[in-house]
Amino acid sequence: MKITLTNIEDTIEPDILNIASDLLETNAISAIEEIEKNLWQAKFVEDIEYYTEVQLVGGRLKASTCDCALHAEYSHCTHVIALLFHIRNVKTQKRNTKESIDSKRAISSKINIAQILKEVSEKELKDFVRKYAREDRNFGLAFKTQFTHLLDLQNNLEKYLLLIKNIIKNNTLRRGQINQRGANQIDKNIKQMLNQAESAILTNDYSDTFNIIKSILISISNLQSKHIDTREIHSTSLLIAFKLIDQLITRSLAPALKEDIWKFGIDECLHSKYHYQNLFLNYYQFLKKIAENNKAKLEQLLGKIEQHLIIRSLNAQAIGHLVSIQAELLEQLDREGEIVLLMKKWLKEPEVQLLAIEYLMNKEEWFSCLLILKQALKADDVLEPTLLLKFEQCNLEVARKLRKRAEIITYSKSCYLKLYKRRYFDIYKEQYDDNDWSAAFFILIAQLKQQNYSLDKARLICSLLKEEAELPALLEYLQKIKSITLLQEFDKDLFTKYNSELSVLYKEALRDFLDNYFGNENAQRVKNLLIHLEQIGERNLSITLLDMINKEYGQRRSLIAVL
Repeated sequence: MKITLTNIEDTIEPDILNIASDLLETNAISAIEEIEKNLWQAKFVEDIEYYTEVQLVGGRLKASTCDCALHAEYSHCTHVIALLFHIRNVKTQKRNTKESIDSKRAISSKINIAQILKEVSEKELKDFVRKYAREDRNFGLAFKTQFTHLLDLQNNLEKYLLLIKNIIKNNTLRRGQINQRGANQIDKNIKQMLNQAESAILTNDYSDTFNIIKSILISISNLQSKHIDTREIHSTSLLIAFKLIDQLITRSLAPALKEDIWKFGIDECLHSKYHYQNLFLNYYQFLKKIAENNKAKLEQLLGKIEQHLIIRSLNAQAIGHLVSIQAELLEQLDREGEIVLLMKKWLKEPEVQLLAIEYLMNKEEWFSCLLILKQALKADDVLEPTLLLKFEQCNLEVARKLRKRAEIITYSKSCYLKLYKRRYFDIYKEQYDDNDWSAAFFILIAQLKQQNYSLDKARLICSLLKEEAELPALLEYLQKIKSITLLQEFDKDLFTKYNSELSVLYKEALRDFLDNYFGNENAQRVKNLLIHLEQIGERNLSITLLDMINKEYGQRRSLIAVL
């Protein structure tokens, strides 16, 4: 368990607690100072002197050091605990000076709900709930939302529909409008119902789960269509509801309940109210799973999609997804010839183009693929990034089959810069001879450097430079980023030729690190760095850096103690 200022007594052994308390009472502690924010140091005088440091983050002990033998063995000791006791006392005293001396407030701070519930009678509690629910409608709605599922009615769907109707009514203004605050309150209650639906799945109460989800999808989609200004607030809740249906249909459901879910989806999927953010696609996704291996249902679902595709207001993304689902259904029905006709009909949509390309690639019709790819990538400025990447991956494979070098270079480099997969780097390199490779390599490196910095990205760049034996460029890059982690990983290959440059770089990088990182863990990283230098035969540099640390950072006792 992590040691905090509030759980010292629960975490530390009684013997250490008693000795630490004695150290405070006998004034064995002195020279207490907060040398930096949340970094404290103190001196303890017993038979000999011990210097102790602790670093806190949010009241939690992040790191500690002490000269005593106990700390070296257990990572905490009586001196660290005594210093924590002192810090807690100081913080408590500061907090108390800011608090009111009002006695009533002091008493109320000791009162909690659990204590009261032990004393209050059932009748008193019920009377209070009735009265408070009448006075505070938000409390009343929260109460109804939490406990409506306990009502055993003949029509359980109706009770949830009525509950949501009350929720919406209580947050609707006089003129029938719902403002941002009201919409947020409605969504809060709906998420409470979704939590109950999730709990019902875990307890195998699948019928109640479906009733909750069904009532939410019907009621909130109606609300979205009527109140356009606030409809985005409810989108997440609707998506959660669809995910819960996906979970539900994977369970061992009674055939009648599974049929109810199917009929609900078939009846709802065509409603225009689900066109906002293409929510209707979620219906087709779970209907497709239910229809699997059922020819009648597959045919029925195909008919629904054909009806949907007639709607002119559908956007390109929706059409692409619908056609993709339609193609999957036709494949299950062994109607492969219709897939080709379907793709030709809707080939202007990017999602359908991708589907067609993958279909033609499986048939090894490479020139046909290329024609569709050229058409698709003419509009790459309007393609979504994930969709564009898929087109580029397809284009690369087709270009390789047709041996089109320029396209292979373009798309292998683009895919590598997005995915960093070795395969794409190797394909890129294969296109160059020894004379041309160096220039092409540094173009790739320059583009990697232009991307957002991360340690992994920097490590990748260093690895490539080392692999290609571009040591001057590797040194230059390390000088720029000043990462002691990457210096340790790549310095061995550089010391033979660039000893003096690396010595200067290590000093600069170590200063940057010590100026920004504190505590025992980071002190250990510095120690490991010095050990690393000795192990690779650079003992003189290790000693030089240690002298620099003692001279410039000697007041950092935790650091010096570790070293």
